[in-house]
Amino acid sequence: MKKRALWLLAVIMALPLCACSSDKRVELTAENLTDYLQISVEVVDCQVNKDRTELVGMPLMDISGKAEIEISTMVQSDVQFENVELTLRVQPSNLDWQFERGNQQRVNRYDQTVNSKQIQISLPFDGETTVSDRLELVTERKMGNFELSNVGWEIIDVSGYAIEK
Repeated sequence: MKKRALWLLAVIMALPLCACSSDKRVELTAENLTDYLQISVEVVDCQVNKDRTELVGMPLMDISGKAEIEISTMVQSDVQFENVELTLRVQPSNLDWQFERGNQQRVNRYDQTVNSKQIQISLPFDGETTVSDRLELVTERKMGNFELSNVGWEIIDVSGYAIEK
């Protein structure tokens, strides 16, 4: 009788533990990542200097600049993350800008050289993080618009899991 009572008590105590594991684990892909995570890439500081100098009585423009971008992730729904690694390709909208370190060049469909960079981000458990990177203005042109207003991005690779509550 005591054995049956102890066995019944053990089963009753184990039931709540089974009920608590209602979390759903979803493998993240480039296609479903934005269902769980919002990614933003913003230019937070852009400074362009246009200095005039003279060489043998002829005015010359000396154009230089620095910019900083921030990549932020924000959770879309009631979810947590496990072992999530993101790789984004980030590309300045103005072709005269390039990353200070890790710059990669490729040719786009209009036969223009495009400067881009692959940035890897490790997400914390709560999914909220911000990383930044710096760019510099590299141009031979002496006239035109050199401002950097936005930066394009695309997801290259994703690994890890979202845990829905």
